[in-house]
Amino acid sequence: MRTDEYEISLYREIAVCKRMIIGLKKKLAVMENKHNKSGQFFIEELESGNDSSCKEDCREWKGNYDALQRWEEKLSQYEELYESDKIDC
Repeated sequence: MRTDEYEISLYREIAVCKRMIIGLKKKLAVMENKHNKSGQFFIEELESGNDSSCKEDCREWKGNYDALQRWEEKLSQYEELYESDKIDC
């Protein structure tokens, strides 16, 4: 049996994930506007080995893009646990 503390902790983790995702999306939007290309296009260009026009920003952009994917995965996992806890009760 799960406790209220477990549910509260999961809810807190979900909130942290959502805040991180919002922040990362804002950072990525700034980069997309600065370089006038989508994040997905940038990643595809970078992975294909083509020189990017944003050499000084590439590392930061890629890091934020990767971090966003990790945070979205964490959020999905926490939401799944939270929902399964609700079903079990």
